[in-house]
Amino acid sequence: MTSRKEAKPETGTSAAGEKGVSLVVEPDDGRSFWQPEPANGYVIIKVEPRNTGVGGVSMSVQAVGVGGYVREHAHGENDEIIYVLEGKGTAVVDGERHPMVPGTTIFLGKCVKHTFINEGDGELRFIATILPAGLEDYFEAVGRPRRAGEAAPQPFPRPDNVLEIERNTVFKDPK
Repeated sequence: MTSRKEAKPETGTSAAGEKGVSLVVEPDDGRSFWQPEPANGYVIIKVEPRNTGVGGVSMSVQAVGVGGYVREHAHGENDEIIYVLEGKGTAVVDGERHPMVPGTTIFLGKCVKHTFINEGDGELRFIATILPAGLEDYFEAVGRPRRAGEAAPQPFPRPDNVLEIERNTVFKDPK
């Protein structure tokens, strides 16, 4: 069960010394979406403007399926922090390969190209925090609603208008 306390819901922010919003999200709580090929996994959105009223940050848990990957991309106006929870993979950051194992932390500044490749025999799960928020809008737009515990669907393609979705969310052309 998610619980939220708010001090200033009309603004979503608090001035220095004023008490801000608190949020507790239980393990199976949060909006969740199956993700299309090539990731073939899911995302659970834990912290976002919808549940905090604060637009400066969002945080999600993403699982990339066996043999899947998050294609190369960059964020033009956003910084991102990745923290690996489980699995084995490779992060390619501006062309340089780095192992992804539990405990790995990756900071990705604006316009830094990156991809995440699952090279293990189970899910590659990581926390993704993005500042300012917006990645959650992409996950919803390209994904399909997911409930905790349900079986994964057959792999499905990204929507035909994925480039438009990317332009309207937090992506920058990585070329």
